[in-house]
Amino acid sequence: SVTYDEATAKFAVTARNNLTGEEDTAHFDKCLWAAGENGKPSIPRETDELLHDDGFRGKTIHSSQVGAIAFDATVRDRNVLLVGDSYSSEDLALVAIKAGAAKVYIVSRS
Repeated sequence: SVTYDEATAKFAVTARNNLTGEEDTAHFDKCLWAAGENGKPSIPRETDELLHDDGFRGKTIHSSQVGAIAFDATVRDRNVLLVGDSYSSEDLALVAIKAGAAKVYIVSRS
Protein backbone atom coordinates (compact mmCIF):
# COMPACT_ATOMS: atom_id res chain seq x y z
CA SER A 1 0.00 0.00 0.00
CA VAL A 2 1.02 3.61 -0.50
CA THR A 3 0.27 6.50 1.86
CA TYR A 4 1.60 9.96 2.65
CA ASP A 5 2.15 11.04 6.24
CA GLU A 6 1.53 14.79 6.59
CA ALA A 7 3.16 14.90 10.03
CA THR A 8 6.51 13.55 8.80
CA ALA A 9 6.16 14.69 5.15
CA LYS A 10 7.14 11.17 4.06
CA PHE A 11 5.84 8.75 1.48
CA ALA A 12 5.20 5.32 3.08
CA VAL A 13 5.28 2.07 1.09
CA THR A 14 4.19 -1.16 2.74
CA ALA A 15 5.22 -4.37 1.01
CA ARG A 16 4.12 -7.87 1.88
CA ASN A 17 6.28 -10.97 1.46
CA ASN A 18 3.97 -13.44 -0.30
CA LEU A 19 5.83 -16.43 1.15
CA THR A 20 5.81 -15.44 4.82
CA GLY A 21 2.98 -12.92 4.96
CA GLU A 22 5.33 -10.53 6.77
CA GLU A 23 4.81 -6.84 6.01
CA ASP A 24 7.47 -4.16 5.99
CA THR A 25 7.01 -0.39 5.71
CA ALA A 26 9.67 2.02 4.46
CA HIS A 27 9.53 5.82 4.19
CA PHE A 28 10.69 7.97 1.27
CA ASP A 29 11.02 11.61 0.24
CA LYS A 30 10.69 10.97 -3.50
CA CYS A 31 9.23 8.37 -5.82
CA LEU A 32 10.57 7.58 -9.30
CA TRP A 33 8.66 5.22 -11.56
CA ALA A 34 11.28 3.37 -13.66
CA ALA A 35 9.48 1.46 -16.39
CA GLY A 36 12.24 1.43 -18.98
CA GLU A 37 12.69 2.95 -22.40
CA ASN A 38 11.27 0.12 -24.49
CA GLY A 39 7.65 1.01 -23.95
CA LYS A 40 5.57 4.13 -24.06
CA PRO A 41 6.46 6.31 -21.05
CA SER A 42 3.56 6.04 -18.66
CA ILE A 43 2.80 6.46 -14.99
CA PRO A 44 -0.61 4.92 -14.33
CA ARG A 45 -3.10 7.73 -13.63
CA GLU A 46 -4.52 5.79 -10.67
CA THR A 47 -1.08 5.54 -9.06
CA ASP A 48 -0.32 9.23 -9.53
CA GLU A 49 -3.75 10.18 -8.16
CA LEU A 50 -3.32 7.87 -5.18
CA LEU A 51 0.00 9.46 -4.31
CA HIS A 52 -1.25 13.02 -4.56
CA ASP A 53 -4.67 12.35 -2.99
CA ASP A 54 -2.82 10.99 0.05
CA GLY A 55 -0.83 14.23 0.24
CA PHE A 56 2.43 13.26 -1.46
CA ARG A 57 4.06 16.56 -2.43
CA GLY A 58 7.25 15.19 -3.95
CA LYS A 59 8.05 14.68 -7.60
CA THR A 60 6.82 11.61 -9.41
CA ILE A 61 8.75 11.21 -12.65
CA HIS A 62 9.17 8.63 -15.38
CA SER A 63 12.70 7.45 -16.11
CA SER A 64 12.46 8.95 -19.60
CA GLN A 65 12.13 12.43 -18.04
CA VAL A 66 15.37 12.31 -16.06
CA GLY A 67 17.44 14.12 -18.70
CA ALA A 68 14.93 16.98 -18.81
CA ILE A 69 15.09 17.82 -15.08
CA ALA A 70 17.81 18.69 -12.57
CA PHE A 71 17.99 15.08 -11.38
CA ASP A 72 21.03 15.58 -9.14
CA ALA A 73 19.41 18.45 -7.25
CA THR A 74 16.09 16.59 -7.11
CA VAL A 75 17.51 13.52 -5.34
CA ARG A 76 20.37 14.99 -3.27
CA ASP A 77 19.92 14.24 0.47
CA ARG A 78 16.57 12.52 -0.21
CA ASN A 79 15.22 9.00 0.23
CA VAL A 80 14.40 7.82 -3.28
CA LEU A 81 12.07 5.00 -4.29
CA LEU A 82 12.52 3.48 -7.75
CA VAL A 83 9.62 1.34 -8.97
CA GLY A 84 10.73 -1.24 -11.53
CA ASP A 85 13.76 -3.46 -11.96
CA SER A 86 14.95 -3.08 -15.50
CA TYR A 87 18.18 -1.48 -16.66
CA SER A 88 16.80 2.06 -16.35
CA SER A 89 16.04 1.67 -12.65
CA GLU A 90 19.46 0.13 -12.00
CA ASP A 91 21.12 2.98 -13.89
CA LEU A 92 19.05 5.59 -12.05
CA ALA A 93 19.86 4.01 -8.68
CA LEU A 94 23.57 4.41 -9.38
CA VAL A 95 23.09 7.98 -10.66
CA ALA A 96 21.05 8.85 -7.55
CA ILE A 97 23.75 7.43 -5.26
CA LYS A 98 26.45 9.39 -7.08
CA ALA A 99 24.26 12.53 -6.84
CA GLY A 100 24.13 12.22 -3.06
CA ALA A 101 20.74 10.59 -2.40
CA ALA A 102 20.43 9.70 1.29
CA LYS A 103 19.09 6.23 0.43
CA VAL A 104 17.84 4.51 -2.70
CA TYR A 105 15.26 1.71 -2.68
CA ILE A 106 14.06 -0.38 -5.61
CA VAL A 107 10.68 -2.09 -5.60
CA SER A 108 10.00 -4.76 -8.22
CA ARG A 109 7.64 -7.59 -9.00
CA SER A 110 8.64 -11.06 -7.92
